[in-house]
Parts: sequence; structure tokens; C-alpha cells
Amino acid sequence: MVLRRSSVTTALFYKSRETVLHKLNPLTKLAVILIITAALFNTDNSIKLAITLTIVLILLYLGKVLRSSLELITTLLPMFILLFTVCVLSWMYVADKPPTTAITIATFVTTRLIILTLALPILYSTTRLSDIARSLLLLRIPFSVVLPIILAYRFIPVLLKDLATVYESQVSRGLSFRTKNPVKIIKNLVPVTIPAVIVATLRAIDLAEVLALRGVALSRVRFRPSITHYDILLLTAVIATVTILLIT
Repeated sequence: MVLRRSSVTTALFYKSRETVLHKLNPLTKLAVILIITAALFNTDNSIKLAITLTIVLILLYLGKVLRSSLELITTLLPMFILLFTVCVLSWMYVADKPPTTAITIATFVTTRLIILTLALPILYSTTRLSDIARSLLLLRIPFSVVLPIILAYRFIPVLLKDLATVYESQVSRGLSFRTKNPVKIIKNLVPVTIPAVIVATLRAIDLAEVLALRGVALSRVRFRPSITHYDILLLTAVIATVTILLIT
């Protein structure tokens, strides 16, 4: 199990580039991710999941973030394997399902999460945080609603980076995940998970104190992100494809 900070940083933080995806309206990319999420969790057909994955890979290629996104999946692969194992054991021994049924369900659950994780850089790597905030405010969404969305958007990659830091620190102290025994893997995750939760809690407390002391206010909207023909074409293509997948 190798959790690298470089992979998390590369895939989930904004990078300024001249691509079609970077030029799209932030709301368009947000809508695309919501549509993809709806498609993922409304089908149990492997062919439809493969088509959804293909759409995500094409969008990542257009944004020139395909390589970094695949590196992120490779980095998180042991966690997905652990999730798969836990799902299989849960369905077999808790829900009392046959092994084949449990493996099938666990495969679909894990595959959905992998595709959804792959889709996140479509927004994260190609959109500034300020652009998303201003776009949401232009839709007349209350600031009290926009703030939690923006904070979640900003701190998901930060928390993943903190998790990678904790992992690297524990590995340097002798912690090893070189085992195929799922019980040992889960046991070894404890010294990683607990410090990561503590770090996340301390970061949340610091953030709350900063917001309370300095006040909370986004800058005034100085521009209006325009809807271009690229936005219309992309949304039309994604909506049409997902609609066909869901009704067939």
C-alpha cells in the first residue's frame, strides 16, 4: 500500500492550463459530475458502467488531467481493495448472502466509487475555488449554503494530503501493509486512521476560530462566467448519453 502526497496534490488541486475543460463554466462541470453520479448509482449493468467510465476518461483527457487522475486511483487502490473485502464479508456474514452474490454486489459498489473518484478531477483540477463560489452566488444561492460547499470542496484534497502525510510518517516508523490478510490490513489501518481523524478535527477547529475572528465574506462578484457553445455541447452530449443509458 503506497499513499503518495504527490499523487493527491497533482490530481485534486487546480492547475492553470489552456484546455477546453478549463474554459467551461464551473456550473457546467459541476452539473456533469452530478449527472455522472446519478448515472452511476442508478444502474447495475456492467456495460453501462463501462460507458460511464469511458465518458469520464474522455473528459479527463480533454482537461489534460488523465494521467494524474489514474495515478490517484493507483495510489488509492489498496483502500478500494480493502473496501471490496469489507463489502464481501459484510454481505456474506451480516446479510447472509451467497459468496457469488456478495462478490457481485461488492464489485459494483467498488467500481462506482472508483469511477466517481476519477470524475472528481474534472472539477477539482480545472476550476478555481473563487470561480465556483462566484458562480453559485450568481445563481442566488444563499451565502450560508455556498460556504459549506466551498469549504468541503477546498478541504477534501487537503484532508487526503494530510492522510498521505500521516501514512508516510507511520511507514517511516516501521508500519507495514505488505500482507494479504485483510484482518491484519484493517488492524494496521488503526494507527493511520486515528491520527488522521485527530488532524482533521484540529484543522476544523482552527478553521472555525479563523472564521469567527475574521468574519466570513466572499469578495464581490466582479465577473459573470459566460455559457459558451462548449458548455452547451458538453451538457447536451452527457445528458443524452446518460439518458440513453438509464432508459435502455
